[in-house]
Amino acid sequence: MRTLIMLCFLLAGCSADQSVTKPDEAPRPPFEFRNAIAGKTTVDQALAMKLVQDCQNDLTSKLDVTCELHGNADHYDMPIIADILMGNNFVSFKNGVLHGINADFNEVNFNDMVSAMKQAYGSPCKTEQEVLQNGFGAKFVSDKIQWCFESGRLLLTRHNETDVRSSEFSYWTYEQPSPQKQFNSDNI
Repeated sequence: MRTLIMLCFLLAGCSADQSVTKPDEAPRPPFEFRNAIAGKTTVDQALAMKLVQDCQNDLTSKLDVTCELHGNADHYDMPIIADILMGNNFVSFKNGVLHGINADFNEVNFNDMVSAMKQAYGSPCKTEQEVLQNGFGAKFVSDKIQWCFESGRLLLTRHNETDVRSSEFSYWTYEQPSPQKQFNSDNI
């Protein structure tokens, strides 16, 4: 094998740094949301830019923090994304930096949210539909639209898992959560 590589360098002028990028492996931009960048923006920066409020430290790590999206005073302090009122929401910071954003919104606004995300982030990288069935046997279609980024993905889901009337905005980095604390019998 080593001989073949050397022969390639000698005869064809190959270089070690040549790389071929396949279309499906094209570089992806970092996820940016209201000037916060996933994997880079800290809790203090997010608080200063009024992205988040009401932050709570994780019990196991001071670097793992959960906050709420900053509310809009004109809408009873409820957060707004793309002119759409959000319901239940949280923003997750792992190892001190932005890790994820999750927020529910009314399903009737799903198409408007998709349009706003297309305008902000371009075409989605994946679109799929899933047939769901409730406890009474009624079936309905749920759309899942995904945008791929350098370190994570944004997913819009037409119907969330707990309420058919609620859609979900969800961004998560590909990074694994910080490791759990190891049990240490020395401190017993």
